[in-house]
Amino acid sequence: MVAIIALLVAILIPSLTTARKQAHSTVCLGFLEQQGKAAFMYAHETKGWFPSCQYDAIERIPKATRRLLTRMTSKEAQIYYCPSNEIRPWTVKNFELNYPDAANEGRILYWWVANPHPDQASRFLDLDDDGTNKDEYITKVEQRDCYRFALSTDQSRQMAAGWYFFHGRGQGLQPNVTDTKGLVDSWKNTVYGDGHAESVKAFRVIARWGLSNYAGW
Repeated sequence: MVAIIALLVAILIPSLTTARKQAHSTVCLGFLEQQGKAAFMYAHETKGWFPSCQYDAIERIPKATRRLLTRMTSKEAQIYYCPSNEIRPWTVKNFELNYPDAANEGRILYWWVANPHPDQASRFLDLDDDGTNKDEYITKVEQRDCYRFALSTDQSRQMAAGWYFFHGRGQGLQPNVTDTKGLVDSWKNTVYGDGHAESVKAFRVIARWGLSNYAGW
């Protein structure tokens, strides 16, 4: 009897783990879609400009922007917390506006990568080698090919430890390694400049910025 129970547990646990990750991913996509709606509401009040990144980090949201986004989302701050991210176990209660890094600490760690501050835009790569990187990120609602550019994305690399996907079976690779073939069972979620959110398998991830610590979507 004990052996049968042990066998059933061994069979069921992987399935339950997969189901939990799928559920987290579904919630995550819903959060990202809501972030996209908030971004379009923000743009409506700012002549088409999407929320900007902070001056000293491409992935952070400035405090003034957080205040406005919090108002637009009726203080539903949980949409900025990725449900699968457990690398940093502490939380920032209710998206506290007086916490300096409230948008990228605790269980949040979505990277806000739209409309970079001029001091940070240089970190984007010129992927098509056309002599400019301004066509590699999105700043305004009416930008051409907006469906290609990320507004917000779940963090895809562990701190200084290479690639790491929070959905599916994550694997940390060595720093600066961009070959994601070992991540075939993993995926990441991103909301794009036209407002749609989708899960992207590792082989479709594009390294968009960072000469040393790449992030992709």
